[in-house]
Parts: sequence; C-alpha cells; structure tokens
Amino acid sequence: MEFRFAYEKMEPSALAVDVVTARLSEIFQRFDVLRGVRALVTLRIDETLDVAKPDLFQIKLRIETGRLAGLLLDQSAPSFYVALANIGERLTERSLERAMAV
Repeated sequence: MEFRFAYEKMEPSALAVDVVTARLSEIFQRFDVLRGVRALVTLRIDETLDVAKPDLFQIKLRIETGRLAGLLLDQSAPSFYVALANIGERLTERSLERAMAV
C-alpha cells in the first residue's frame, strides 16, 4: 500500500500524515481487496476567521489502483479525528461490500 498526500488551504503536516497513515494502514492490511493499492489522501481545512464558528476539516480518499480503483470517499467534520474516523468507517463498509460480492 502506498499513500500520497495533497493539501488544500493548509500547510503540510507530518503529524497529520502519521495519524492518517497509521489509521488507514490498519484497514488496508485487514482486507485483501486493499492490499498493495495506491491511494491519494487530500487534507483540507476551512478556517472561519471572520465568524465565530468551528473550523471544518475535510479528508478525501481516492483509491487509484486495485479492485477498488476510482473509489472516492469524502468526509468533513469539525474535528480532524472525527473526519478520519468517518473515512475509516466508510472504507471498511466498502471493503466488506466488495469482499462479499466476490
């Protein structure tokens, strides 16, 4: 498995890369359909400087190779960790659906 990272409206973050890689690696290793694939992870933050409301973190995951090639998951939340957890849940669901279809 190989992860590439892109950033929108935020500076590159080694911590974010480490957290995302650790979480997604667990899921990718659990399912045969995800082993050895390449994925693009886009991290984005929409900061609201002029209005008193929370920032919005967005994580997009695009599977580029393998049987799930073309799969795009996109989750947003006021917390980076909640958005990542939601991506993990959706990826697990899609992987299970694909594994059951075979």
